[in-house]
Amino acid sequence: MALFELREHSKQRGLAGIRYLTAWTASAFYAERGRWFLWAPDIFSLGIAAYFKFPIKPPTIWCIVITAVVLSLHMSARATRSSVSIITGVLLIATLGLTTAKLRTERVAAPVLPVALKKAVVSGRIVALEGRVDRGQRLWLDVGQIEDLPADLTPVRIIVYQRKRVEELSIGDNIRLTADLRPPSRPARPGGFDFARQNYFDRIGAIAFTARPIEMETDAKALPPLSRTERLTLGLAEFRRRIGERIERALPGEVGAIAKALMTGERRGISEKTNEAYRDAGIFHILSISGLHMAIMGGSVFIVIRFVLAGIPAIALRWQIKKWAAAAAAIAAFGYLLISGGANATIRSFFMILIMFLAVLVDRPAWRCATSRSPPLSSGWSSRKASSTLAFNSPSPP
Repeated sequence: MALFELREHSKQRGLAGIRYLTAWTASAFYAERGRWFLWAPDIFSLGIAAYFKFPIKPPTIWCIVITAVVLSLHMSARATRSSVSIITGVLLIATLGLTTAKLRTERVAAPVLPVALKKAVVSGRIVALEGRVDRGQRLWLDVGQIEDLPADLTPVRIIVYQRKRVEELSIGDNIRLTADLRPPSRPARPGGFDFARQNYFDRIGAIAFTARPIEMETDAKALPPLSRTERLTLGLAEFRRRIGERIERALPGEVGAIAKALMTGERRGISEKTNEAYRDAGIFHILSISGLHMAIMGGSVFIVIRFVLAGIPAIALRWQIKKWAAAAAAIAAFGYLLISGGANATIRSFFMILIMFLAVLVDRPAWRCATSRSPPLSSGWSSRKASSTLAFNSPSPP
């Protein structure tokens, strides 16, 4: 009997603990309701991850229908002010992530080479070009045609590894070559990096290897004409490549490769030994253009322009040179974004520094002093402190 009572007492204490933990979690969760939106990217990412983890990919219409159903449930729960709206909101964001992953997968779908081909004749347009550290070069081709391969099986884009470097090639050239083609590689081990998936979203359907000469394509019908946007994109890519080449000629070796990475975002010229040295030192992030580099670029232009204009009284006393400097710095940061390749980290950093310069243009202070909510000041020291704070927060002169 005593043992039974002890078990019941332990059970009741356990249930009480669970109820207390549940209530505490709910209270803490509700207290953070003003920050629930910050969890949206994580929940959205869970939906994307769920799509790629599903062994069977749902059809697009199913994803859209599921999202519509969850949206209707969420709207009904919000209309009745039900606590279920929290759960339906989480499900809605997750299903939006799943549907986005499905639509993105369908949008980039392109043929993948089914089997390896030997000595295939390929006609294509160079959309990216880089020299390799060891030897040769690597080309990205938008394929026009592959001889003896049906159009519905022809990859949209391929990567070509050329054993001998050809200096005369430029981005935008139409070329013709003979190469051995194979499908993109699968992971070398379970759970390893899936190059085939990355190539799929880059619309790369085959990898080519060749040591044969590359010829210029003379058949105008082999490749479709370029649109204005494509010409602009290829022109910018060629401009970036030429900047990298000039840096390499001025600074040969590893120094030039690092300078090229910091200027154009192209890190493939850096040897693995140098990469390992940066990793061991804990400063490998310096080689990736992000907030540090964007802040140095934008901040330097801002300071220099404002300093120069401040030395011209006819301008400094009549115009708001701080805004002029902010506008010039924003333009310089955008130019740096273009020549750096536009990686995700660079785009994020650009928008962050752009918001800062826009705040300068609209006279938005960095700090605000909520004087209406402050307690009464009772000492001279507090009054002087408040005065200095208000002076700091007031719009600065030009």
